[in-house]
Amino acid sequence: MERMFKEFTLGKLKLANRFVFPPIKTGYGTPGGTVTDRQLNFYRRIAKNGPMPAEQPIPKPPAQNRKRPL
Repeated sequence: MERMFKEFTLGKLKLANRFVFPPIKTGYGTPGGTVTDRQLNFYRRIAKNGPMPAEQPIPKPPAQNRKRPL
């Protein structure tokens, strides 16, 4: 378990530990799919700690199955 907290290198990328923020659905976008300041601020705070995946973008209205997609 100690290994999870130790700094390591992945290729040319140096990481502080082995934890990765998982992709989540924040619902912070507008109903039309526009990114909001709230959404950007959320990801800025999270990204300060290292790499992380973002929400799945939904490019076309037929694929929009939830309110406020990215």
